[in-house]
Amino acid sequence: MGLQSCLWVRDMAGEEVVKAGCLLLEALRSGRVGIVRDERGEVVDLLVEGRGLLGRVGSVEEASSFFVEWVEPPPLFVVVGSGQVARILEALARTAGFPAAWVAPDADGAERELGVVERLAPGAFVFIASEGGRPYDEEALYLALRAGARYVGLLASRQRAALLIASMLRRGVPLDEIKKRLRSPMGLDIGAKTAGEIAVSALAEAVMELRGGTGRPLSEVKNPYALLQEALSGKISHRCPPKTEAGDLHTPIREGNR
Repeated sequence: MGLQSCLWVRDMAGEEVVKAGCLLLEALRSGRVGIVRDERGEVVDLLVEGRGLLGRVGSVEEASSFFVEWVEPPPLFVVVGSGQVARILEALARTAGFPAAWVAPDADGAERELGVVERLAPGAFVFIASEGGRPYDEEALYLALRAGARYVGLLASRQRAALLIASMLRRGVPLDEIKKRLRSPMGLDIGAKTAGEIAVSALAEAVMELRGGTGRPLSEVKNPYALLQEALSGKISHRCPPKTEAGDLHTPIREGNR
């Protein structure tokens, strides 16, 4: 899943180093994990369900004097398509830290490869992304919805999207379920024209769905001018977090450090 295979944790005296990767990976399977670091950036414990996994920190309250990075297991991104948008979207998803699978059905193996989509779809983010559409799009859409994909993005015109939604209804998929999980035409309205821009738009929408964003410009959502007088008067300050080694954990950046 693109996670670090090991994590090195120091004891409270900083004299002994413990390899705790298996504990981290096991904890991630059950939900969110907090990585607790001291002022030097050293990992001292892991917070799971509000308790220190290694016993160095007893609770979230006791971790308040440390830096805590919250880590969540990322969902799988499944990209179905054989064009430029699909290729770029899969690469972008990996670059953004998501585990990704690219399925490009061909005429001879479409049925077999669509079976892979059905197996990967439960809880995943599925993108059906072929420019102009492909004959397998309808079946891929049906399998993703039936299997319980968390999000299904379909690259289509408004007319083709309506036709495919009608087909899903005829095949027994409830309209409420379609509205809840299908996004088509997929992506945010950023004026995308090229394949790369369309892929960026689609990924942005998926992240918005995952994180509960609004899709509005951050400069509007978090207007810095509202704090300008406090900044000028010295009433607010900013502290940089401790330097840590880059890893491949899907760690959201903390609010104050954006």
